[in-house]
Amino acid sequence: MNSVAACKPKSANPTRSETCIPVQPKTAELPVPPSAPLPQLASQVVPSSKTTKTTVPNGPKPKRKRIRLKTPRRREQCRTNQARYRKKQTEYAKTLEVTVGQLRLEIPKLEMQHRQLISNAKASLWNVVVEYFHLFRNGSRSMGPRSSGPKAWLQTSEAEQQLLFLRSAMAEDVLIGEQRGVEAMVELWKRCTYYFDDLHFRLKHMTKVSENFIAATASLTVTVSEATLQLCLPSNEEFRRNTAQEAKMATVRSKLLGQRLVFPCRLSFEYNEATKRIVRLENSVDLLSSLIQVLGSIEDAAFVLERALLTSS
Repeated sequence: MNSVAACKPKSANPTRSETCIPVQPKTAELPVPPSAPLPQLASQVVPSSKTTKTTVPNGPKPKRKRIRLKTPRRREQCRTNQARYRKKQTEYAKTLEVTVGQLRLEIPKLEMQHRQLISNAKASLWNVVVEYFHLFRNGSRSMGPRSSGPKAWLQTSEAEQQLLFLRSAMAEDVLIGEQRGVEAMVELWKRCTYYFDDLHFRLKHMTKVSENFIAATASLTVTVSEATLQLCLPSNEEFRRNTAQEAKMATVRSKLLGQRLVFPCRLSFEYNEATKRIVRLENSVDLLSSLIQVLGSIEDAAFVLERALLTSS
């Protein structure tokens, strides 16, 4: 199809030339085929910050976390619950403490039973004597200076062991010098431990005289304290009236106070084979030799022994 030029008419101005603009013929519009509808995107739900997982289709909706405001009533309930919890914890701790105390009391009994089984198996007076020196190596544990902390229960345990040993190894009417009975022996050890500091009782030698008789030598090492001087050199009205005696008493006391004395001892144990118990215990302590060494003269040593409220047995 040929194009047609359309010309504008000439204007009255002679200087202007006529211009022609070609006109494009109209083309036939092609039919546009109907387009398919665009697929719609499924909407995505962003989970809330308070939900933990994506929801499952057709599943239960997750519950949102509820924030509970603490009202005065709620705060009071919390305080009550905390107080109840603390009370339970305190009662539990007290129960444990009582249980531990009971178990500690059982320890010396079990240890003594263990020693008895060993001793009965050996059936020997020798073993009983060795155990006696071992348990009383520091005197009576019930009268010694009280320990604190973890050592306190250990001291109580040793005191229990001593008493259990005497009751199991000694006859009820055991003869100790001029006294009889286990309680008399316990009292003797208590007095000795009370009147002397830092007591050490050591076995040196044992001799088996017969099947039922053992002789032993030992050493008793003690430190002289104020309690010792009250026992050995008690003050009375007689010394206060006698100036010379009072001066000598003061001199001797000053020499003895704080001194470490070593007393040689001789012991004998008589054993009953039928009852497996000791029926007699004799003990002799040499006080004179150690006093002479410290005081420097036999006269001063005799002065102390004449006034002392103790014996060599």
